[in-house]
Parts: sequence; structure tokens; C-alpha cells
Amino acid sequence: FNLLHDEVCLVQCRHGWNMTEPEPSVFVCDMGFIVGSVPPTCTALPCEYAFPNGLGVSHDCDGKGTEEICTAVCDDAAGYTYAAGSGDRTFTCLASGEFQGEDPVCVSKPCQELSLPTKYEDNCDGAVMGESCFVACAAGFSIVGQPAALTCLANGSFAGDLPQCVANPCVQSSLPSDDDLVLSAECYNLTTTDTCDVRCTAGYVANSSSFTCAASGFVLGDRPYCQPMLCPNDAVPSRSGIVDTCK
Repeated sequence: FNLLHDEVCLVQCRHGWNMTEPEPSVFVCDMGFIVGSVPPTCTALPCEYAFPNGLGVSHDCDGKGTEEICTAVCDDAAGYTYAAGSGDRTFTCLASGEFQGEDPVCVSKPCQELSLPTKYEDNCDGAVMGESCFVACAAGFSIVGQPAALTCLANGSFAGDLPQCVANPCVQSSLPSDDDLVLSAECYNLTTTDTCDVRCTAGYVANSSSFTCAASGFVLGDRPYCQPMLCPNDAVPSRSGIVDTCK
């Protein structure tokens, strides 16, 4: 606006700002110049309404005043991440005392994949923060007590104790027992996943195979082929008048 000579104007704080002085500042148009007191001191009023909100949302909007900007994010430390297509969101403190902006869309983070020994089985794949899943004993193992419940934590790990799983014994008679074979000491009292060697006995060409106690309770493996050793043709001394069938 344009003031004429000797016209007066007032300067005060806009809506959303608090004026420190009790009265507006007065200025006068004097011979082409605006003269008067100093402008008032204006302090931004803090926003108190419509803070960023929603599942897993955190923000730095506390204490922000008029025209100040803050950010809303998905709280990673609390176990949340952004939904597809979402991300950080900016909010502005309006003169009305409320924030203006769009909340980010957050979802619970999945826990890291469990890496357990083969004696366990679980349904924990895809579990997200706050969810529970169960760990039991795999085939070939017997549980002592009850299946264990694990809980997916905000840091991506699982909390809980694993169950006690005892390997089942295998049927001893499922091992080969021919006269040309010898069982190693490990072949007796096998339990699930145990292995042992079966070899050819003395008098046969050296050969062996590995057998494994399977979850089915039977010992599985390929029987070694045992070929009788040959004696040399000259094993019996040759003398006049001797006939033999050793060749």
C-alpha cells in the first residue's frame, strides 16, 4: 500500500504470532519516508493440534511454531517400515495452531529368517514384529515337552527358547548283514542323521559305502560291491607229479 504525507500506519504481528509489546508499532509517512518506532517483536505460536499420527509413525514436530516445518517417519527402532509407495512426510505448522501434512503409511517389519538345525521345523517365515510363531521337532526327532512359541521383536530377531528334540533310533536290521560285509562301530545304535561306514571284509577287494539313519527310521545307503580277491597263479609250488585246481 502507499501512504501519503502525514498518514499513519500500524505494524503488528500476524495471526499465529505472539507480539511481545503490549501495543502495535506506529509509523508515519513524513516527506516521502516512513518513520516511527521499531517493528514489534513477533514470536511464533506453537502448534498444538493435528500432529502426525498413525501406526508406527514418529515425528519431530513437538515445539514447532507457525510456519515451521517438521518430518514424520516410520519408526524403524519400534519395528516399522514404509509401506510400498510411502516415505517420509513433511508437515507445516499453520497459523491456526494445527499441523498440515499427510501421514506416512507404516507396516510392521518382518523378522529375519530363522536358521535352525535340521532337527527343528517352524512356521516363522514371514512373521512380522509382534507376531508369534511355533518351533517343533522335525521328522525323525521326538519332542521333550511342548513346541516353543517365538515372538518377532522390533529389532528383527526372535525371542523365545527352542524346544528339546531327541533323535529317534533307527532299525538296526535295515543295515546289510551279509557275510562279505563288516559294519563299523558307528553303525550300532544309530539315531536320525547319524552316519556310518559299511565295508568289505577281509578277503575281498577293499570297498565301502556310507549309510545314514533317515527320518523314516531306516538306515539308507548303497551296499558296497565286494569282489573276492584273486590268489596268484603261482601260489602253489610246481613239482613233478603234482596236479592242482588252484589256477
